[in-house]
Amino acid sequence: MDERQLKNYKRYTLVLLLVTTGALVVCAAAFSFKRAAQGQNVKPQAVVTEHYTPKQAASQETPAPEKAAAAEEGAPRIQEYHVGIYKGRVGVFQAGKGTPVLLSETLAHRLPQGDIDLLQKGIPADSLAEARAILEDYE
Repeated sequence: MDERQLKNYKRYTLVLLLVTTGALVVCAAAFSFKRAAQGQNVKPQAVVTEHYTPKQAASQETPAPEKAAAAEEGAPRIQEYHVGIYKGRVGVFQAGKGTPVLLSETLAHRLPQGDIDLLQKGIPADSLAEARAILEDYE
């Protein structure tokens, strides 16, 4: 090798040595921070497997107190809307219509069997706002 090639060889070797040393320093610092973080008491986050929390009246067969009182009086009520199942999804239906006014992305087969039974019968609602609230419980 001539003098020039030897000088370039030494320069590249020195640069690579500095880069390698820098990488080792960074790795050592990362491991020390990791070790320090592991010494702290950290609670792991709970895994959530349920995707909805329905209201009591929407998922139970017992009616809400105000509806129970009206049912006991025997006063016939005309339900404007009801929440049911349409093509495998939960939807809001207007009285006398076969297609839903609102349709959610919730797949009915993913719901508990008790809720599926209620939805197949139809959950009555006096207004669109009440029906929408019931629908949101299943989202």
